[in-house]
Amino acid sequence: KPHLAMMTSLTHRVTGVAMQVVICGTSILLLCLPGDFKTNLNYIKNLSIAPFIIYGLKYVFAFPVTYHFLNGLRHLAWDFGYGYALKTLYKSAYFVMALTAVVSTYFVFGIKPSEL
Repeated sequence: KPHLAMMTSLTHRVTGVAMQVVICGTSILLLCLPGDFKTNLNYIKNLSIAPFIIYGLKYVFAFPVTYHFLNGLRHLAWDFGYGYALKTLYKSAYFVMALTAVVSTYFVFGIKPSEL
């Protein structure tokens, strides 16, 4: 039966691999597209995609990055010998999941392009 520590470790690995595949795939795609970056960006802007789709896609990209970063910090704590007690493992796993949801939501809805 899968336990929480195993699932968080697996999810950490899967998000790392998925991000690498997306970065490499996007890089290759951008190299193959005709025109320059500004032209392609204007094309995407002119598609008039519904806001809920845009926010959904933003969340799909923000969640794995945030989870992988926060769980990576958890792994670093383990490398220094902290957090191996079973109770602490579970608490830190739930904390990482909750904080990932909050931070990802902030990244999607809280930061406006004009603030960057």
